[in-house]
Amino acid sequence: MAEPTIIRGSDHFYNVTYEGNGLGQRVGSFLPYTDNGTIAKSCMFDDGDSAYLSRTPSSASNRKTFTFSCWIKLGNGTINSGAEKAIFSARDGSSDNYSILSINGDQSGANQLEFTNRTASGYAGYAYTTRTLEDPSKWYHIVVAVDTTDSTTTDRIKLYIDGNRVTTLTYSAPGDDIDMAVNNNVAHAIGGRPTNNLHFDGYIAEANLVDGEALTPSTFGL
Repeated sequence: MAEPTIIRGSDHFYNVTYEGNGLGQRVGSFLPYTDNGTIAKSCMFDDGDSAYLSRTPSSASNRKTFTFSCWIKLGNGTINSGAEKAIFSARDGSSDNYSILSINGDQSGANQLEFTNRTASGYAGYAYTTRTLEDPSKWYHIVVAVDTTDSTTTDRIKLYIDGNRVTTLTYSAPGDDIDMAVNNNVAHAIGGRPTNNLHFDGYIAEANLVDGEALTPSTFGL
């Protein structure tokens, strides 16, 4: 029998046994860059506690153009049909004038990312993804950029996940030059929707609302 080509193979190959359901360990070049990382100073939200952060601006600013960015980590792995978990929202009291960024189970499938704007007359622009967010072991970076003055209707609401724009959407363009609830002098919330029970479950970190600019994820370091 011929001599082996590689002498003492154990010096060159490292065997590791991974145990579990596949969520805790990832192997290979496809390892998401957010895995095994820590997003510092996050807020933990338990939907059973009905808690959220809220602020009402003293005056309105640019309601046509804005960007919201944050990191999220899901607590509830699956948002079932008929449920909705608000990441960020702005609402005029208990009325139907609101804007909301959420993980939604109301549409054709659970765990879709959705941005919706609504007025008393009905929906006035929305976008929700075909892609779902279901992995409770990782952090997702989320951006919604809105510019209702954009002449390209499909660019008036842009959604990004982990630095990539999502283009496979169910989409209804907001009207040209309309105002949204965001940046109005109404209650703005992180982790819920004021006067409603759409409370988020999980972690939210590095939340940023940029007034007057529709930005890309590169602005936030991605």
